[in-house]
Amino acid sequence: MALCAFAGLRLGEAAAVQVGDVDLTARTIAVQRQVQRAGGDAVEIRPPKHGSERTVFLADGLVDIVRPHLVQLPDRSAGR
Repeated sequence: MALCAFAGLRLGEAAAVQVGDVDLTARTIAVQRQVQRAGGDAVEIRPPKHGSERTVFLADGLVDIVRPHLVQLPDRSAGR
């Protein structure tokens, strides 16, 4: 929810963020995909609406929120 509130991501975009999308050194997230309902209980991973792929800059406070989550994950290389 913090990615939506403080970085302006849509809920589907925030749900699709992967470790490799986050660069804490540069304080950015690459928005490259979103989760969308595909009918019933099914979901699909698709590019963001209308070609809105982008790089979003993270405020210091948001970096402080995201960092503890990334360090708990096995692939920490992109979460620098």
